[in-house]
Amino acid sequence: MDSVPSVSFIFEIILGILVSVASILWLIFPFIVMKRMAWLREELEKANQLLAQISRGGNPRTQALRPTVRAYPTATIVPTVTAVPTARVVSPPSVVPLKISKGGLELGLKDTTSIKVMLKRGELSLKDRYFDKDRNEWVTLDHNPEFS
Repeated sequence: MDSVPSVSFIFEIILGILVSVASILWLIFPFIVMKRMAWLREELEKANQLLAQISRGGNPRTQALRPTVRAYPTATIVPTVTAVPTARVVSPPSVVPLKISKGGLELGLKDTTSIKVMLKRGELSLKDRYFDKDRNEWVTLDHNPEFS
């Protein structure tokens, strides 16, 4: 019976083999990881170079397959607004200042809105005068179509 190994002895041998294999793997594992990392770095570098080529003008692998596209103008730009000389710009009637005179006394510049209010209040009458720049003379308010 002494020549037959016991179960515990076989178990110890198997355990020893496993421990030695594990320790060898433990020693080799960092080298396997480093090799895999180097491969990943190379692949990333290839991808970065391909992206750089694409951003500079296209993918060299597919550039020969891609047809050349030319841009053709489809519409012309037409200006919608033309400039108006400022000498021809006419102020709206409600803000045109008029030089007003009442009973021979000059009251100063008044806009047409305030003149209408003064006419309603009775502060001015249609026989009071304003200076017409076109005629270059004093005329009564009833000559202006805004007040009559």
